[in-house]
Amino acid sequence: MYTLPCAPNGTNAHQMWEPLLQYRDGVNPDIVVLRNDATGRCLARINSTGELRTIVECDDNDGYATVEWYAQGASWRRVVFSHWYGNTSYAVDSNFTGGAYAQAWNGGLHQQWNFKSRSGCGATPAPRRPSPGTARARSPPVSAPQAPR
Repeated sequence: MYTLPCAPNGTNAHQMWEPLLQYRDGVNPDIVVLRNDATGRCLARINSTGELRTIVECDDNDGYATVEWYAQGASWRRVVFSHWYGNTSYAVDSNFTGGAYAQAWNGGLHQQWNFKSRSGCGATPAPRRPSPGTARARSPPVSAPQAPR
């Protein structure tokens, strides 16, 4: 998995991720599965190694991998995708070289993702999708910001 600046007009389906709402109670952060538009595969954290991969089993949390992510953020901007494993909250993170990985939640900007529309990379109206790597959103907005517990 990698990150790059978003392609104009949503032309790169590999950058498009659909958040599939799994659970919402209005109190806790929403739980979503992130499915790639191009491959149909879902973003997972491999529990034994901590690495991010895409896997076919989008509905399967088990001892091998976790596909469900807490989606925490203000509206459609600065959304953190995280989950607990043991006593640590891991977040989807990135770096300047385009790498993507799961790292312990630290509140940094590289762990905060913006939703974008298919119409381009500039300022765009809702619905929005995680960026780097943009996508159309079919699920309702994510819940208000909360620190992982």
